[in-house]
Amino acid sequence: MDIEASDIFVISTKTFRAKEKRQAKKIVQESSERSKQRRVKPIVSDLSSEKLCLAAESSLVKSGKGTAAQVVKLAIQSTPNRLKKMKLVHNTSSSATIRPYSPEEDVIETRHKDYKKLRQYNSRKTSRINTNIVLSMPRLPTFYGDDDEGNGDQESDDDDMDDEDLDVE
Repeated sequence: MDIEASDIFVISTKTFRAKEKRQAKKIVQESSERSKQRRVKPIVSDLSSEKLCLAAESSLVKSGKGTAAQVVKLAIQSTPNRLKKMKLVHNTSSSATIRPYSPEEDVIETRHKDYKKLRQYNSRKTSRINTNIVLSMPRLPTFYGDDDEGNGDQESDDDDMDDEDLDVE
């Protein structure tokens, strides 16, 4: 079978056109897990973990996910024990659901709060009254006897001034 030069030209142009019509690469988010791993492998092997974490943090901040960036930053700087505690707190807090009060429970809770406020107000009021009573009482002399240093609780002679001591003209 003889092949002519024109047939060779047709075959070569077909293979060239097949290379031109390649499918565009998918975005990383739309590709499969295996493709993602294949694309990331050379990047991970070239860079250190600190640089990768810094790059992830900065890209999260740029995309408007500051909270996620803070989590990445905490993951870099935290100790393993702290990370275990954070994971434990996250797991327990996500499983707990907030249940609103039923109308009966709401009434009971409101009354309890009001009673608590009233009790607190009354205790403050009584403490103020008792404080005023204690402060308004006259100071009573105490007789404990003399210390060796003379610092006992005795009245001094200066407190007992009579009209004779005052020079009134």
